[in-house]
Amino acid sequence: MSASRSRRSLEGPPRRPLVLLVLGALAGAGLAAAGLILPSRRAALPAGAVALVNGEPIRADDCERMVQGLANDRREAITAADRGLWRGKIGACAPI
Repeated sequence: MSASRSRRSLEGPPRRPLVLLVLGALAGAGLAAAGLILPSRRAALPAGAVALVNGEPIRADDCERMVQGLANDRREAITAADRGLWRGKIGACAPI
């Protein structure tokens, strides 16, 4: 047992973890590059739509009506924080 220990200490640390780390990093970089280079399979939005929800287009006027309904439902005036929150949640159709 002492012979294998002394031999291993002369060789240095095991290489297997380093090799696996490098292989994993290369695989991750390759997948990231493929995601950037290969064309996306997403369908384009139909004209007048701002989003797709479960495959159904959400029209810009419907989205604006929903945001206006949120604004009308409040007792207090809409703050800049509310606008930022709604834009983050609703995205492209938050004109308020």
